[in-house]
Amino acid sequence: MKRTRRPTPIHILLDLALILILVIFFFRFVPRVDASITRVQGHVRGTANSGSTIVATFASPPTTANTIVLLMSLITSASVLSIVETAVTFERSPVVSNNGSGWIDGIWIGAVTGSGGTSLTVTLSTNLANYEGCVIDACEYAGTLTLDKIATDWGSSETHGHTGVTATTVNPEELWIGLIAGSSSVSPAQSSPTEGFTLLDGAGFARKTSYYMSLGYLEKIVDYVENANSTVTFSVSTNWRGCIVTFTQNSPTLITLYFNSGVSILRVNGTSIANGTTYLLPPNTTKILEVLLVANYAFTNWSYNGLQNSSNPFGLLMSQNYTIWCLIDPYSAGGGELDVTFLGIAFLCLAIGIIFAVAYSKW
Repeated sequence: MKRTRRPTPIHILLDLALILILVIFFFRFVPRVDASITRVQGHVRGTANSGSTIVATFASPPTTANTIVLLMSLITSASVLSIVETAVTFERSPVVSNNGSGWIDGIWIGAVTGSGGTSLTVTLSTNLANYEGCVIDACEYAGTLTLDKIATDWGSSETHGHTGVTATTVNPEELWIGLIAGSSSVSPAQSSPTEGFTLLDGAGFARKTSYYMSLGYLEKIVDYVENANSTVTFSVSTNWRGCIVTFTQNSPTLITLYFNSGVSILRVNGTSIANGTTYLLPPNTTKILEVLLVANYAFTNWSYNGLQNSSNPFGLLMSQNYTIWCLIDPYSAGGGELDVTFLGIAFLCLAIGIIFAVAYSKW
């Protein structure tokens, strides 16, 4: 009869050491990104049928590192002179547009770079004339948005408007924003968006002297790749223009660290961070945090994208794809607690290994 060979204590310890290495590798080096896209506030609406400015007002100042999406439908011979909101930098031109003679429709994005105001103001090159009018809609979204796909469409004397159909999107989690604008002698209110979109506006608006217009803000947050598009129904036969843009999200990189004299190096991508100062890392860059702590000193508090944690300043950073270069005394409080955690795991694995080794040695 063949005898089964018992594992030796050294074999057990080696197996446990391998498990420990895999656990540490997973927690320290495998990226885990929370890329959920959310609308923070909005929509807010602004209209004008006289003068040269259109204003939309948010309920509260937008948050640093977020993005403003602005939809604009302008039936006018004037051009857009400026788009202004304190601490928000808008693209000079729309990321997607569908313009005709005397008709400007487009989707702009603005990066929130600091603490600012609540008013968003669009200024035109001249005052609105007879039969002209403007409608704008804006929303704030969490994080930095990057353009993926665009499409446009148009039609005349129809009761349905369409955004156009994009090519297949790239990322499984995206924000899709559609614009459909209508123009008619009777108010062309919009309703019944298709393809699972939410219609945030679409109400009719009276232009100067005569005629009407409407702006449909279409929104959809998806977790799959597909051809983005949507259709709305007009209350009357309408001339219309549509466009759509899909955005991917870059996790915002906004870090504030509060530390004491024990921190001798603190840099993000080579840029020093002062105590308590918020630093916004430029989008689409490698995120490297360098920290050097001396014994018995650590962070007193820290925040990452507004999230506070006084005990573990590295756990969330690692989950956000940071490469962390750090020299840490494992017995330091606060800043060293992550390393203390791994030491605890190591000692636990060794203790279990010793127990099994002793048990097998009794066979």
